[in-house]
Amino acid sequence: MTERERFSVKLVFPPLYKGKPVFIPDTAVPPLGMAVLSGYLRSKGYETEQDDLIGMLSPSIPVRDEILGVDSGNVDFLRAQKFLYEGGEDKELEEAGRAAAEKINVEKFTLIGFSVHSRFHFISALIIARAIRKISSVPIVMGGTFFNYCRELVRDTFRYADYIVTGRGEGPMSGLIAFLRQEISSLDDVPGLHIAGKEKTGELAAAGFSGEENVCPDFNGLDLNKYGIKGLFGRKLWVPYQTSEGCGGACSFCVHNMTGPLRFKDNERCLSELRFLKERLGVKNFVFVDSTINADPDRLSSFCERIISSGLKIFWTGTARASELPFGLLRKMKISGCRRLSFGIESGSKNILTSANKKLSLSEAEEIIKNSARAGIKTTVCLIAGYPHEKQEDIDASKRFLERNRRYIHQVNVRIFQLLHSSRIYFDPRGFGVDNLTRTHAFSYAYGFDEIGGLPWEQKRIQQEDSLRQINETLERLGYRN
Repeated sequence: MTERERFSVKLVFPPLYKGKPVFIPDTAVPPLGMAVLSGYLRSKGYETEQDDLIGMLSPSIPVRDEILGVDSGNVDFLRAQKFLYEGGEDKELEEAGRAAAEKINVEKFTLIGFSVHSRFHFISALIIARAIRKISSVPIVMGGTFFNYCRELVRDTFRYADYIVTGRGEGPMSGLIAFLRQEISSLDDVPGLHIAGKEKTGELAAAGFSGEENVCPDFNGLDLNKYGIKGLFGRKLWVPYQTSEGCGGACSFCVHNMTGPLRFKDNERCLSELRFLKERLGVKNFVFVDSTINADPDRLSSFCERIISSGLKIFWTGTARASELPFGLLRKMKISGCRRLSFGIESGSKNILTSANKKLSLSEAEEIIKNSARAGIKTTVCLIAGYPHEKQEDIDASKRFLERNRRYIHQVNVRIFQLLHSSRIYFDPRGFGVDNLTRTHAFSYAYGFDEIGGLPWEQKRIQQEDSLRQINETLERLGYRN
């Protein structure tokens, strides 16, 4: 056994914290980021185990999660705040953390890493890390999507973790392992790695992207029987895959701008990895998690042509921008296996789209949605209710959009607007007509706000709920089962 093999890493994807019951599983698709990092570490010769803790502590019905965007509902954040940050006692949370720490089997490993997707996973990770601290001195590192969007808000993580990774994890983890194995004497020059008690000044910088590091995801060690998407062609396993990173948009409400500029995997490499995953896992269903699958329409066209000519025979879904998708390309996408596209329309109001810096033509979007359905691709439309300075005429415009396109829209997802940390509105609130941003607890990464010249926050919350109610009533009248 080599020295590298003796250095063992355990990667953990924590469950969702929902307060009561303590944890609720999220069982839609296996975690991609952890699988990519596992593949990278294994390719470098490090013994690596990974564990997704879904369902281990609660038999509750699975729920779907979005990045920083879930409806917080009745989640007891103050309970977690008191337990984790204020020294409060909580036997139920204590026991939940202890049970998870025991399952991880920490004494077997040289390094424990948590892959954190959202604030709900973040709270769970802290609870589990707190329990690990009581039984072991093994180093703990945390990283993942959540830390990219909320870098300077998570310095309290160092109460329970020794290191934080921001940005991609491959480089920082390589540097950290080299340091722990005494191959290098300092971590000062490792980008994206932050050390307890030695925080780098300013906002936590992120590690950059390298195509060389972006290896094929390795799901070995995960029980894939746990996963499945209900209602989408039956309950089947859909495996996440990413053909590109970054975002070319500039929407004011979105946090994808923190992922950096667009970078693409080579089409031939994508084809090879998809074939490998299909054969290795025995699956043919893939979720392309790119922020925009048609960010480069010419590349997408070539990609679909290669899938078709290779005889790969897969099914796939993705998120697309409702522009630059002619009918011919949509047909090619369908033949290559595309079964569903999700479009972020956000609003049927031109005024709201302009305010949101959403560079979208509603007439073009409607034509693309119609052509998608004609091509045999199911469509999902995402809407936002209660955007800053939204008026009744804006809500009515969204309702009319839904009515006009009922025949072509198969599913609608609608959520209340949240002013998210790291969004463009957050960095320039007055420029987008809002002020007085407020947080209600330590785990609040969406802010309350006052509309400049409009509604104060307490009244705005009521307006948002009314906007959501009106859209949902329209969906019910149109026969949607949301």
